[in-house]
Amino acid sequence: MQCHCSGLYTSAAANEPRKRKLKKKGSKKIQAICPAEIVIKQSKSDSKFYVTYQSTHVAHDVGDKNQLQHMYLDKSKKFDLGGQLAAGIPHTVVYQNEIESVIGGSRDNRKQNVTKCDICNTKYRYAPEKYQKKDDKQNVAEFLEKNKSSILYFKNKKDDRITSSMKEFQNSNSHPFDKDDFVLVFMNEDQRKAARILAPNRVVCMDGTHGTNPEKYLLHTMMVLTFNQEGLPVAFLLTNRNDELVLTCFLQCVKQAVGELTIKTLITDMQMSYYNAWVNVMPNPQYFLYCTWHVDQAWIRHYSKIDKLKLQHLKTLLYDVQQELDENRFTILLEEFIEQEDPEYCEFLKYFVSNYYGKADRWAYCHRQFAEVNVNTYLESFHKHLKYDGMGFNGLKVKSMGSCVNGLERYVVHLFREEENKRIYGHTPVKLKKLDK
Repeated sequence: MQCHCSGLYTSAAANEPRKRKLKKKGSKKIQAICPAEIVIKQSKSDSKFYVTYQSTHVAHDVGDKNQLQHMYLDKSKKFDLGGQLAAGIPHTVVYQNEIESVIGGSRDNRKQNVTKCDICNTKYRYAPEKYQKKDDKQNVAEFLEKNKSSILYFKNKKDDRITSSMKEFQNSNSHPFDKDDFVLVFMNEDQRKAARILAPNRVVCMDGTHGTNPEKYLLHTMMVLTFNQEGLPVAFLLTNRNDELVLTCFLQCVKQAVGELTIKTLITDMQMSYYNAWVNVMPNPQYFLYCTWHVDQAWIRHYSKIDKLKLQHLKTLLYDVQQELDENRFTILLEEFIEQEDPEYCEFLKYFVSNYYGKADRWAYCHRQFAEVNVNTYLESFHKHLKYDGMGFNGLKVKSMGSCVNGLERYVVHLFREEENKRIYGHTPVKLKKLDK
């Protein structure tokens, strides 16, 4: 056994251009020969082992604090970290404890320079089996087995079999999806109770989001509002599709689980597939609204070709039209707006007439005074908290489907526990607190 720093650095792809840059810490090779070694020989005559040990290192210092990046963490330290993780202490807490243990002291050896990467490696190597990495398919299979009653519909990629807790879909191989499609509908018992109580004659929000899994599947969420006007998710659809077909299947599963929902208001982004799927399965809502924020963003994307000096005038006119509460006055303002003859506005007005003129009931304030909701920010906020806090990844990339589905389940349980605590101990929403001041 020779010193690991001994020798010359040679690239594994010596005859080919490197695909990756060298690490910033560089190579641990010292570009020279270090005599430190341990040689073990076995005698043929008496079968004894003879050890030659050369402890002197040359051309580098084993304890040099400038070479810490090339030193391995001591095995006893790894077992210490592994023991803390085995006791159930979160790896973030273990790392924080390591930082606090060296405050005010020297950090001139490897034990005092534990990194997050060291803790993660230790977690999988020295912690018990429950902390070991598992195959992603195994994680998803365990999630499905643990949540049998909550899986309303599941079709895996490259598999035609359907898994479902609903009798209507059990043992059925007939479905409208392609072989490569992935469809998972999740709705646990707490969510079903909330949907039965909070959805009828009230508001339902629907929207989708990216970034919750490594396969780039969309997470569609169906949300209701509590009596405190706070959002509560009641069903999830995780799928690679984003069309009316899969959303219709999603709502059919919800209908089978909680019955037909007659709602007052359906609010979505400007994607019509949500509304079309809803009216295919459920009774027509009294109000169908575009989220105001999405409408404003769509208009902003079409402002680019208008001169900046004239743009402010256009925004003011459009704002007055959108915010007008009297229907008769709104009609007059709308006609005046689209009859402008300024050539700078021509292209935008064509876009506006084709997409909004005949759909004023979906974006104008005068048509939503009694709809109980104006924007879809309840759902936008939920998706943000889900990705940054709820699933436990702090906005980092989710590396497995198992982590995605398990993180989603944990966050739903947490939300409903918090909602129950608010009911028991009392809770005043932030908006009402501001009104009381």
